[in-house]
Amino acid sequence: MKYNDVFPTEFIELLNEKVAVSDDNKIDPNSELSDQYIDVESMLNTLGLTVERNDDLGASGMLSESKVIINSQDVDERQRFTMAHELGHAVQGRDEVFRNTGITASYTMEQKRDEVFANKFAAQLLMPKKLVVQYTEEFISENGLDQNRLKKESIDDIKNFLADKFHVSLQSMG
Repeated sequence: MKYNDVFPTEFIELLNEKVAVSDDNKIDPNSELSDQYIDVESMLNTLGLTVERNDDLGASGMLSESKVIINSQDVDERQRFTMAHELGHAVQGRDEVFRNTGITASYTMEQKRDEVFANKFAAQLLMPKKLVVQYTEEFISENGLDQNRLKKESIDDIKNFLADKFHVSLQSMG
């Protein structure tokens, strides 16, 4: 599976234009993606951003110029979401972002908009709609389910399957 099999060309071009630190650090739309899930750390590295893990960060993550710093004490799924979230801030053109995640009430309206954008960006990057649909259809077919008559337990099974497949938290799957 290649980048352009999953993401629109415009999305890849946007990442290359807004985030890549040099012409040598661009994502090739024809390059292969991980078979398991979207490898956001590899994507960051390709774009020329480094990932640093810190166990004394005081937040889940932050963006500092061409470095994404994440809290190494967070579970893997949270670290992946944080990397994708910080990539969203980089797409916005923010090169210094650190906010105390516990005090969102003190955010300005612009900061709140930035955070919503970065959260949506992260979700769409880690769980691309095209793959969500494809994997859901595969699960329904392989388990002999009727997609028009799914019970709550089947929906929960699908969410668990997708969370595992995308290596994200169950909460992220909604």
